[in-house]
Amino acid sequence: MSDQTIKIHSIAEERIRRDFIGPGQTVEHPEELDSLFSRVARIRESIMNETGDDPSRAIALNLFLDKLIAATIQERLDRLTALATHDPLTGLGHRGAFDRRLAVEIERSRRYGRHFTLLLLDLDQFQLINDNYGHPAGDQVLIQFARHLRGPLRQSDEAFRIGGDEFALICPECNREEVEHLGERLRRRLSASQFPITTSSTAVQIEVSWGAAGFPLDAPDANRLIEIADLRLYEAKRSRLGATGAT
Repeated sequence: MSDQTIKIHSIAEERIRRDFIGPGQTVEHPEELDSLFSRVARIRESIMNETGDDPSRAIALNLFLDKLIAATIQERLDRLTALATHDPLTGLGHRGAFDRRLAVEIERSRRYGRHFTLLLLDLDQFQLINDNYGHPAGDQVLIQFARHLRGPLRQSDEAFRIGGDEFALICPECNREEVEHLGERLRRRLSASQFPITTSSTAVQIEVSWGAAGFPLDAPDANRLIEIADLRLYEAKRSRLGATGAT
């Protein structure tokens, strides 16, 4: 490998490490990154051999290679981030992502005097679907419900799956009444929809109960906010399904 190729390779590698990993940071599987850079080095050498005395073409090809490498690494980072923060079944944020977003919204509220509302939801009598049709059917229903849940959301809202059939919405700059309206829109969407279950060639209709709590009006911290929203969810479910509180 020529000195010129080595220099180009080293500069590009350092830039990519800086942009995608950060100074002084390490990666979980450094051998994968080293293998990538080794392959790139061989490509750069081929570029230099092919372009010969045409430096402008060599620069153009190396710039194209840089963009390709950056896109490849970014795609992998995005995929890893999604795996680390999202529920693999529904694609919504998982419980850890919910806790982090809730902490961010509380800090933002305290610092800037803003408000937000937490909405906790779960599916009514979901266990009957698992009992009657099996857990794969229940998974199908959860996937379809998640799609409906995204429907009425604003760009700033975020949905999470925080348990088996338990979901949460964080809605910045929304009061409790506005979020209740969002829940009603979701209920109308569900009432007009059938959820096909491929394993039994049938379809079911589902309903949802929810409870909302606003920060900082209803609670001074995350734990209390969740507790109040959960209590209101329980009360709503009990009111709709009767004193037995069927799940």
